[in-house]
Amino acid sequence: MRLTIDSMILTVLLAWPVVAGAGAPPSSPGGGGGQPPGGNSGHFGGTGADPLRFRQLAMSTIRAKLAVADDEQWKSLWPKIEKVLRAQRNARTGASMSMSSPAMVKGTPPPNVTIPSQRSQPPTAGGASRAANADAPPAERAMEQVRAALDQPATSDSDADLAEKLAAMRVARDAARAELAAAQKELHDACSPRQEAVLVTLGLLE
Repeated sequence: MRLTIDSMILTVLLAWPVVAGAGAPPSSPGGGGGQPPGGNSGHFGGTGADPLRFRQLAMSTIRAKLAVADDEQWKSLWPKIEKVLRAQRNARTGASMSMSSPAMVKGTPPPNVTIPSQRSQPPTAGGASRAANADAPPAERAMEQVRAALDQPATSDSDADLAEKLAAMRVARDAARAELAAAQKELHDACSPRQEAVLVTLGLLE
């Protein structure tokens, strides 16, 4: 599997919350006044990952890929790219198959094998549990509510609660998908055919 700097940048951008109202990007990469010299080495070393410096690297990389030479066009295009990135993050539900989840760990384990209990896991960074992660997108938080409801014993009341949380998750997911579709259309309409193709390869457009 090929892992390029483009895919690394977009992966981290999707993982990091995109700061709303961050303003227009600088016209030339490498600016930033008080940032120390040293080329790109400071983006991943030194004091660790700096979201603002990583955002600068992302802007420079995407701008180069899109071949945007005009500063005014870039100032118009970059906020639309950030809007798509934010909408993609919001559309995540966190749905996945966990081999260590209570639903997958049933029956008697083999001899001398200890299966860790998910309930006994320490809290995540910041002292909050994964289910209570306030930084997660709404659809992902709603999915965690569904998972929490699944942990309850099956009764008529718990099944009714589960159905309610599942419906709420689908509402949050569909709203996020609609937001993403609108953001992608706005970005699509602002691009040339070649820029559109580049953004498709980067996963920003369908």
